[in-house]
Amino acid sequence: MGISFNPIDFAKNVVNGIENDAKSVANGIEDGAKKFGSAVKSAVNDIENGTRSVANSVEGGAKQFGSAIIDVVNSFTVKSAPLSPLSAADPTAVASWWTGLPPSEQQALLASDYDTLGQLHGLPATVLDEANRHRLSDHIALLNNQLNSPLRNESERAALQHQLDQDKGIQAAAEQIGPGQPPAPVLLLRYDPTGIAGQSGAELAFGNPDIASNTAVIVPGTGSNASKLGSLTGDASDLYQQMSGGAGTKAVVTWLDGAEPQSLPAAAGDGWANADTNALVADLNGLRAAHASASGGEDGHLTAIGHSYGSYILGRALSHGASVDDAVFIGSPGVGVNHASDLGIDPQHVWDGQTGDDPILYVAKRFTPDPLTGSNPEDSDFGAQHFSVDGSHGHSEYFQGESLTNMARIASGDYTAVDRTPAPNYRGPQELVADGLATILNPWETDFDVAKDLVTGHPIDAGKRIWDGAITEGKAIINTGEDIFNGIKSLF
Repeated sequence: MGISFNPIDFAKNVVNGIENDAKSVANGIEDGAKKFGSAVKSAVNDIENGTRSVANSVEGGAKQFGSAIIDVVNSFTVKSAPLSPLSAADPTAVASWWTGLPPSEQQALLASDYDTLGQLHGLPATVLDEANRHRLSDHIALLNNQLNSPLRNESERAALQHQLDQDKGIQAAAEQIGPGQPPAPVLLLRYDPTGIAGQSGAELAFGNPDIASNTAVIVPGTGSNASKLGSLTGDASDLYQQMSGGAGTKAVVTWLDGAEPQSLPAAAGDGWANADTNALVADLNGLRAAHASASGGEDGHLTAIGHSYGSYILGRALSHGASVDDAVFIGSPGVGVNHASDLGIDPQHVWDGQTGDDPILYVAKRFTPDPLTGSNPEDSDFGAQHFSVDGSHGHSEYFQGESLTNMARIASGDYTAVDRTPAPNYRGPQELVADGLATILNPWETDFDVAKDLVTGHPIDAGKRIWDGAITEGKAIINTGEDIFNGIKSLF
């Protein structure tokens, strides 16, 4: 949870440090003055004795006097760094430190050290928003200056332009009008221009999570980046408007770390999630701390929703210390654990939504540590709660229809209204061989079972053709294999 940090002790240390430094200044000046006076006195004695060493004695004393003052002033300057320990501090300690400052000092810090404040966890959302808008504006100006330099080659210009596109995407999203009536405030809670391959990280909220009774955080998947933040927040806007409660009672956050895979081949690896994990843990726990600080210690209801590769990032964050009340996985290739109980929260508050024709089913258990005994969220053995996604199809329609409605009910804490369903029994590639063998041994019975499975949720549309009676028992297996092959091929 970061370094151990006590704001009261820290304040005492700062005061004591200033007091000691002041004493050091006084002592240094006094000591230098004594040496200077001694040198002058010696010079006078030299004159009285008929010598001519006045200049040398005065010069030596003056150098000693000046050196003493410089040493003390340098020591005083180095010790004056009140924000430096906070960058690694626990979010709760940061929240406590901030609320302990007088408003005048808070404003002074926002004006002089917004770059540091914008990177802390546990500060009020409005403070983070002001700091990060400053940081974003500064970085855009820097990139424009660098692009205008005649010394840049084409490769450097392309990289700079890519970063600028990311930053402008964040800026445009942050300047939009929030959803709802009255419109929800739009707050830039996080800005990080140091992501992988020139990507920028951002955390944009509709509504103020510090005062909201219910907050949802959306972690999107492959292909998401800051240049598309405006379109990504469309899902957040839809969820916000579906959640119960009026303005000030709810918030929805879109989260990007700047380390999201940008292609399907890239999404086959663990490296992106490894890079994202700690940042998501810190941001989720920072939301918790800021809300508790603003509400007198009361816990708000926090839901995290991971889609596609984002579900894997979320699963890793939960198993590494992130604190949420509900976790929702949609279109998931696996969440980094074998069972819901491994996520660190009550399995009754782990949720899964899965369409039957989502191609992600072809890479089932890709991020399940033990594919033999572990399960994906959509599997009954995983232990999650399953909700209806009727009306949604494929991999990109989860934020609409019954799926959106049920996620809004979960994010609002309205569990009794959630339309729950049994764990689906999807038949993917691993069942193809068994189906073929069974068909040879008992073709009529097996053909009926295969057709039934396809109709009730096979990952492809072949079931619809069986339902329509368009093919025979032999063609059922052949077409199933062809569709699976085409589905796999479409992933690459």
